Amino acid sequence: MTAPRRQRRVVTGHDGDGKSCIASDETLPMLPGTTEDGRHLAEIWATDAVSGEGGSTIRIVDLPPGGKRDAHASDTVDYCLILEGALWMTLDAGETELRAGDVVVQRGTMHGWHNRSDAVTRIAFINLTGQADAATA
Repeated sequence: MTAPRRQRRVVTGHDGDGKSCIASDETLPMLPGTTEDGRHLAEIWATDAVSGEGGSTIRIVDLPPGGKRDAHASDTVDYCLILEGALWMTLDAGETELRAGDVVVQRGTMHGWHNRSDAVTRIAFINLTGQADAATA
């Protein structure tokens, strides 16, 4: 397998005069995931819960060919954007293939991911905590 890619992160802010500016522009490493599935990820940004409201996290994940994330669930709404490649999402009652450009709104259900292709799949995950039951279309 090739070496993990890197991910650029540009963050905006305000300068001393209150004008919008680039606060940071850096390249983040893609770090090994926490499981044995071979994935690499870059933690892009996170916010804490404020006054009872949910926090958020965005990360980029590279899942190698054959890589699999076993079934799991959380109290979050997750926006999953398939940036490159293809990926199978497995649920309790079925599965579907996702391709670059597809977006999944994951509403706290039991789900898993499996890269059945011969190329790395790159996914952006935006997780909003404490939102699973409040989500509507």
